Amino acid sequence: MEPKRLSTSQLFSLVFCTLGVTFIFIGVVYGYLSDFASHSVDTVPMASFEVSYDVPKGQGDTIQLPTNIPLSDEEGLKTDYYQFTIKNTTSSTKTYRVRLVSDASMVRADGCEDNQVPLPYIRYNVNDGTPLYLREVARTDYTISSGELAPYERRTYQIHLWISSEASQALTVTEHFHGQIIIEEVA
Repeated sequence: MEPKRLSTSQLFSLVFCTLGVTFIFIGVVYGYLSDFASHSVDTVPMASFEVSYDVPKGQGDTIQLPTNIPLSDEEGLKTDYYQFTIKNTTSSTKTYRVRLVSDASMVRADGCEDNQVPLPYIRYNVNDGTPLYLREVARTDYTISSGELAPYERRTYQIHLWISSEASQALTVTEHFHGQIIIEEVA
């Protein structure tokens, strides 16, 4: 018995489907890798800690407002968050604090001292806790969180940052905020 031959139309359909599946596969892989590459992880070793910043476009310890439009707390909590992980790299328990401060060096470099959103209007949220004004932590040197890490333990933080709905639209038309996350060991 002789093997059955494919007609020209069947052969064309087979080649077309094979190429289509191949292109779809390549597109899916490219899309996945492109999304993965849009987020980078910058790891910064410190004396007792290792800090990994998982943010778009490799911003490291720099944090900025997602928009210069005043938002309600509900809207602010829906904005993209800024994420980092602190790891204790020692064999003993370590205490740390996380500070959110104005990035003075970036403000000077950009020459935008007169275009900064006043701190009383900046709201933040840490790990889905209660939204607070940045001014509320001014007396603690802008410490937004603190804690202890057991040996080799790690803790991940997600921070939302936005302008309070109490700010007027005119106030924020050209204004923005350059912030910096500082992780410090507490002795």
